[in-house]
Amino acid sequence: MFKNVKNPAFKRNAMILLVLGILMYYVFCVTVGEQISILATYLSAETGWNPNAIVLPITYAGILSIALTFLCNTAFMKFNAKHVIVGATAVVGVGFALIGLSSTILNFTLFFATLFVIRSIVTFLNNGCNYLCGNWFSENRGKALGVVTIGGPLSSATFIALATFGVNSSLGFSGIYYIIGALIVVMAIVMGIFLKNSPEEIGAYPDGADKPSQALPDQQKKEPGITITALLKRADTWLLVLSFGLLVFGSSCITAFFTATMIAKGVTAGYYLPALTAGAIIGMPISYILGMIDDKFGTVKASLCLCALYVVCFLGIILTNGNNILTIIIATIGMAGVTGGAPNLTPSINFYVFGQKDYLAATRVIGTLQSIIGAFAVTFIAAFVSSGRANTGYTILIGFVAVAAVALMIIGKLHPNKK
Repeated sequence: MFKNVKNPAFKRNAMILLVLGILMYYVFCVTVGEQISILATYLSAETGWNPNAIVLPITYAGILSIALTFLCNTAFMKFNAKHVIVGATAVVGVGFALIGLSSTILNFTLFFATLFVIRSIVTFLNNGCNYLCGNWFSENRGKALGVVTIGGPLSSATFIALATFGVNSSLGFSGIYYIIGALIVVMAIVMGIFLKNSPEEIGAYPDGADKPSQALPDQQKKEPGITITALLKRADTWLLVLSFGLLVFGSSCITAFFTATMIAKGVTAGYYLPALTAGAIIGMPISYILGMIDDKFGTVKASLCLCALYVVCFLGIILTNGNNILTIIIATIGMAGVTGGAPNLTPSINFYVFGQKDYLAATRVIGTLQSIIGAFAVTFIAAFVSSGRANTGYTILIGFVAVAAVALMIIGKLHPNKK
């Protein structure tokens, strides 16, 4: 990624972005998902609050995040993106501390409101990270996104264990949440000091080049500020909504119901728990490998590889019956590919089609529509798993992935000169 970079200022600032990007994705994933088991288990035990009521703010805010996808990308268009991201990070940090306080003073209203706010506002972190990576990298965009999105599987592999250790120590629940909040606020301060919106701010160009990249000339010539009306008239807009909307749908089914499906198929905890850990660890290198494929062969080809990993996961789940180690391994590898690759390629395909100039305008619309599709995923897969027809549900999902793959191939035909 930095092999041919001669500008030390670019290398230094780009490395800062990548490290902070990993942390942004880590905080995002902890806020929206990884902390749920800590809240439902330890906070409930300390306060006596109902576990279902405890996680309800995350559900409500998850619905709101559909609209926030549009709003946060619009905010990046209208205001200084760095300032928006830093402010959102600080709010999330203060929010974690307030959750710790709410457990001490037993104020459920404070807890509910705070968790709702931070689950909503944390959307600015992953979207902002994607945008900044697109500003700093063009030919190396895939690898950059592959690096920062490692924060997702890294949080899955480490947070619950670390938080459980902290909660069970003398710190307790409130103490560990005070520490998490303080660390995130420090992270926001570091971002405010060192993070840059674009390489142009330090007199450089994307990828550390000495002049603007000519790799994607059609993107360089494109007029900025594409309108919503113009977007909705484009075929590639709807192909992106369809393809990655279905992939978002599939990944939501996997992350929400992988464990429940394994249990329903007779897999015991001694098998599915190590699979979850292994999936998180394997997902980190897969994220970067797909980024390398993205840069070398093009985003469409990398996305088709991602589709293949979806099918591997779904087939592994379908074939699993009891503690069958082989099929569990197949499902785990597929799950690792999905959780590691989907966060990377979802923004990258929008950069691929629309370029850096129109990325935000396109993503606020396309991302919102994809989120609407994904919102029905949990209800869909829950109906099949709970009724004992999990294999039927996952077979349908394979069909959805096939449709997504066809849509991606059409996108490749519409943009044949792009990698």
